[in-house]
Amino acid sequence: SSHVGASPRCFSRFRPLALYAGTGRNAGGRSLQRWPGAMMNNARWHDCIQRDSRALRLAPSTFRADRKLVMEAVRQDGQSLEFGCGAVRSDRDLVMAAVQRNGTALRHASLDLQCDKELVLQAVSKDGLALQFASTELREDMDVLLKAVQQNGLALSCIHNKLRGNRTLVMEAINQNGMALRFAPADFRKDKEIVRAAVRNCVQALELAHGHLREDPDIVLEAVERKGAALQFAASKLRSDKAFVLKSIERNVWSLGSATRELRADRAFIHEAMKRNHMALEFAAAEIREDPAFHIEATQHDDSRLLCNYLRSMTGDWAPDSPLDRRGGGGGGAWG
Repeated sequence: SSHVGASPRCFSRFRPLALYAGTGRNAGGRSLQRWPGAMMNNARWHDCIQRDSRALRLAPSTFRADRKLVMEAVRQDGQSLEFGCGAVRSDRDLVMAAVQRNGTALRHASLDLQCDKELVLQAVSKDGLALQFASTELREDMDVLLKAVQQNGLALSCIHNKLRGNRTLVMEAINQNGMALRFAPADFRKDKEIVRAAVRNCVQALELAHGHLREDPDIVLEAVERKGAALQFAASKLRSDKAFVLKSIERNVWSLGSATRELRADRAFIHEAMKRNHMALEFAAAEIREDPAFHIEATQHDDSRLLCNYLRSMTGDWAPDSPLDRRGGGGGGAWG
């Protein structure tokens, strides 16, 4: 064999594998440390690949064309198909095993198999992004497209522009991943039903909506109810609207953190916000949040034990004669 006289450089390519294989049971460790990979027989390669499918990358081409060895590798990691040689990439059963493990292994299949609808459906069912490796014809097949976006909404990015206008496809995509709205045509970003569905799946999709929908109180409040920080994706018109921000605080106090700086620095507004939720103070501008005088003002607006103890907890002021205890006597401990 031409490999028998392998050079030291060639030997170094296989040495890590030989050392690795030599650590296992029945691996013939001492002999593997001495032999280049090219001199390993089928049984030894099979043993190595059973341990780690990446070993296939180091095998000589004669072994990488061995169906049994490649099948062993792709059953562990479908991407190992990349290292197969010759006819193995055209072996339907072998490629099917690969895409069942990793859908995007379809990229390493022969062109003929990338045209195989059943195989492509299996690939996109495992990973919708495998759609990009299907044949041109199948990338226009509605069965394949639906299966892809249902598995991964971001597969919408792999669909030809002329087909992205299909409302069913877009709705399926955003129901799986709201951020797929990024790849939808502009008209869909103006569609209230589409945007609402996207936001229900992922509130961050609100930032992808057309401007007039980012000003829509219904959509924004729904997003805020799911996650307070969603207010940051709303139009500045709403984030600076006192009445709207107060409504959003009633839904989720964390939304105040995304209101405009002017509102969070407005003492009167923060008092109103605290009437709805004492924790609103947490999101006020620092000059208000850390101002002892403001704390006293707050207890003048609301002298409830709950607020007093909340403020004392924030400031660490548990003194019996604390001015924050508007009810006098200091109570009986932190929550007395």
